[in-house]
Amino acid sequence: MIGAQQVVDIALDAAARLGGAEETIVLVGDRVATSLRWANNSMTTNGVSTARNTTIISIVRQGDTARVGTLTSAEVDPSAIEELVAASQAAAASAPEARDAAPLLSGNTAPADWDAPIRGTGPEVFSDLTDPLARGFRGTDQLYGFAQHAPCAGDDVSGDVDRTAAALNPTHRFGGDQRQT
Repeated sequence: MIGAQQVVDIALDAAARLGGAEETIVLVGDRVATSLRWANNSMTTNGVSTARNTTIISIVRQGDTARVGTLTSAEVDPSAIEELVAASQAAAASAPEARDAAPLLSGNTAPADWDAPIRGTGPEVFSDLTDPLARGFRGTDQLYGFAQHAPCAGDDVSGDVDRTAAALNPTHRFGGDQRQT
């Protein structure tokens, strides 16, 4: 799976090439989690999973009006990004006028960790649990259960989303060159 920042760059490049929207917003959310599952006093499953959602928001402006198309996909194949952008632009072109249209916020300051990989997790986060669990497996009670860990940015305990890479209008690309569609 390519980095979230690469997804943003590919999507913004596709938006500029396709030219179907004046503004494009790209949101990439990555989630990593590890889990342990046990039943009948033995481990049944353990592992690490990674998931991604990519959202493309296309804005077609006509004078003071705007039309918005938003599509989200869990596809991680980079070759699917351009199709997602094209579908978002088509949805924007056929959408009714947005009653709450406003200019996008401007700025091009990238966070210090923009290019950092998402923080991972693994079975080692359960080290305080495994010894007591192993002792319990040797006991007479039947043990069934699970443990899951999904770190959030700034949270070492648990959570749902680790990093969201976002870029607004292609003229305000975080961490990259500035190009306008």
